[in-house]
Amino acid sequence: MVGIATLGLNVRNGIQSQASASSDNTQWTLSQLDVEFLNFKEAVSEAIAGRAALSQVRTSYNIVYSRTNTFLQGKVFEPLRSKDTYMLPLSQIRSFLDGYLPLIDGPDPALQAALPQLERDANQVRPKVRGLSLAALRLFAVNADAQRGQIVETLVKVGALTALMVVLLLLLVVLLLHFGRLSQRHAREVELSLKRIKSIVNNALDAVIVADPQGRVLEFNPAAERIFGYSRAQTLGRPLSELIVPARFLAAHAAGMRRMQRGEAPLVVGKGRVRMTALNSELSEFPVELSIAQSEDTEGMIFISFIRDLSAEIAAEQELVAARDRALAGEKAKAELLAVMSHEMRTPLNGMLGTLELMQDTSLSPRQVGLLGVMQDSGKLLLHHVNDVLNIARLESGKMPIQRSAVNIAQLVAEIIANQSPNSKSNQNTLQLQVSEVVPHLVELDDFQLRQILLNLIGNAVKFTQNGEITVSVDYEATEKTLRFAVTDSGVGIDPADLERIFEDFVTLDPSYTRAQGGTGLGLGITRRIVENLGGAIAVESRKGQGSTFRIALPNVSTLSAQELPVQPEAARALPQTLARGGSILVVEDNAINRLVVREMLIKHGHNVVEAVDGEDGVRRASETKFDLIFMDISMPRMDGMAATRAIRDGGGPCKAVSIIALTAHALTDEVERFKAAGMQEVLVKPVTGAALTQILASYCHPAPAPSAARAHRTEDLLDLHMLAELYETMGESLSQSLMQDFIKQVEGQLAVLLDPANPLPLEVLRREIHRLSGSAAMFGAKAFTQNLREIETLCKSGAAPEAMQQLQGLPPLWAQTLAALHQHAHSPAVQL
Repeated sequence: MVGIATLGLNVRNGIQSQASASSDNTQWTLSQLDVEFLNFKEAVSEAIAGRAALSQVRTSYNIVYSRTNTFLQGKVFEPLRSKDTYMLPLSQIRSFLDGYLPLIDGPDPALQAALPQLERDANQVRPKVRGLSLAALRLFAVNADAQRGQIVETLVKVGALTALMVVLLLLLVVLLLHFGRLSQRHAREVELSLKRIKSIVNNALDAVIVADPQGRVLEFNPAAERIFGYSRAQTLGRPLSELIVPARFLAAHAAGMRRMQRGEAPLVVGKGRVRMTALNSELSEFPVELSIAQSEDTEGMIFISFIRDLSAEIAAEQELVAARDRALAGEKAKAELLAVMSHEMRTPLNGMLGTLELMQDTSLSPRQVGLLGVMQDSGKLLLHHVNDVLNIARLESGKMPIQRSAVNIAQLVAEIIANQSPNSKSNQNTLQLQVSEVVPHLVELDDFQLRQILLNLIGNAVKFTQNGEITVSVDYEATEKTLRFAVTDSGVGIDPADLERIFEDFVTLDPSYTRAQGGTGLGLGITRRIVENLGGAIAVESRKGQGSTFRIALPNVSTLSAQELPVQPEAARALPQTLARGGSILVVEDNAINRLVVREMLIKHGHNVVEAVDGEDGVRRASETKFDLIFMDISMPRMDGMAATRAIRDGGGPCKAVSIIALTAHALTDEVERFKAAGMQEVLVKPVTGAALTQILASYCHPAPAPSAARAHRTEDLLDLHMLAELYETMGESLSQSLMQDFIKQVEGQLAVLLDPANPLPLEVLRREIHRLSGSAAMFGAKAFTQNLREIETLCKSGAAPEAMQQLQGLPPLWAQTLAALHQHAHSPAVQL
């Protein structure tokens, strides 16, 4: 009892000492807030005077901020947080610190500029810091006294409880005698259990090896004998390093054993299954899966190794990998073959179609004109099939990257429907568009790939529907950022048994010789690949004779506001120039047929043509002669078109600033950007047609006229009334009214940006904005306004900035007349523009 009393006294003294130390530490922490805040204020003053760095201000701020966090979150300060006298000044101090947190974490100039105000605010908060420290110290002093009294009372109770514990100990002695008998019974059970475990180990299919801390074998089961070729007697007591560790791993094994003996963290023991290489009695290495567990027996620490021979499994895996690699190599070779063959087939097709177009301008009999038309239609159809195969090859090889840009969904779908309307009307179909009110005005998507998806689906619906209805629906789920399309038709429909295979390549559901519609069966396969390339999903619902509905879901489609539209960098341009009729043009093309086609088309336009057979020849001719315009093929031997363009631009020759037009079959967005980055101005996609060539030449042959004074235009000059009527007929009154309102807002908003004298746009950015605006104006029948925009775009392309800006000033009065005409001649009287 005397010992218990002495222990209680020692415990009491220890508790009092610990309580005093805790209180002293708390009081020191409270006083430090005052000192650290004063250091912070002095750091601000020193920084204002230029004698201290801003980093010192940030450090002092962070210390004060950390200290207030301690007061707000520390358990020792929990009693204070229930007191208004403590929380009120603390919240004011914290509010002051939070208010300056953005400046502290922000750039140096902003913080330097705010230092004077920071000093004034710190001076105002200083008394509150001082008051908080004193109030908290007083409260802790009172609480500390109360706690010490409670500790004394607790110790008295501990003494009483100690006496009770003595009684309980006597009872425990009795219980121990009882448990002793139970332990003897348990020992017998353990002995039986060990026998069962030994039986399990001896019959296990995997090797089980037990070793001591020095790596000597203590147990070697029959499976280990079979796997390693040693008998149990041969291994007991011998080091594992002599038996199963390959010579090249002996040093690592010895290092691991030393690490275990020093008590350091193991690298293999207890880390689960590890693949390693082992050695058998015939000194042959083989792969194993090893798992080592650590345990103890009567002699001390032991290590139990479970080892499985992986020779057969590894061989099977290697064969599987080899088979996979062969399959992948075959798929890659197939995709590359398709791409090469498609490109090689396009080259003669381009020559054939161009030559046929040239033949149209020759004297032909009516029969020859008919035969020529059949040849052209057949060539175009074949080119379409080749393009389909090329698209598949690009998608399969991952060479069709996603190029995101701002897309007006309603406008894009309306353009596609307008494109398909003639075919739809020829089949006596009604083609409608339904755009949900929740669909955003602008989204970020790959315009090219989305357009191809919808063209394929709407084109199929038109092709397989007669005297029916086709509806294109667009919806948007803002929470999931998912854009949804549905193309529904009342056409021939699809048998449910065929729904699973319609997205496979070369699948036509009517393969007979009498089928009504032609096609290769690639369209839906390409559509599926593009949808998956965009991360989306495609599904179909259909019944034979009851029409079909194809649904597209594109996830992670972000919306954009007008302010978020990306500003494109100004592309490389040639110096301002125009090309008069009879100009000198260089055509760089390795294919003789393609050279002939382009040459004859240019000669028909009245120009003089010089030919170069490859990139090196083109660079040489451009360095010797000043040309007015250069047409440059991309894929050529010895030197490709991009390398030749860069050489001309960097060479300092007479054609350094001449505009260069790319001739290519590659028109993906990223490829076009690479062409322009190399120094090209335009891209003319093969097969070259007279219309496309004429449009390119128009940008360089005719300088746009100066804007005429604002004058009154007739309605038929201002508006394409037929286009407006077709818009309302196709889209319906409600959607047309909504689209027209968006168009008017777009024009007025863009005119304000284009004509802002305080923020003039770079010439290339101006051209892009004008091009975008002219596309919208054309769709809504603003004929004269569209023509003026295209003239300005031509000036921008030719680098004539002053003339472009001059003509730009004439747009507002022309738009005012156009807007008045739109109000007056709205297709439906119910529409209020």
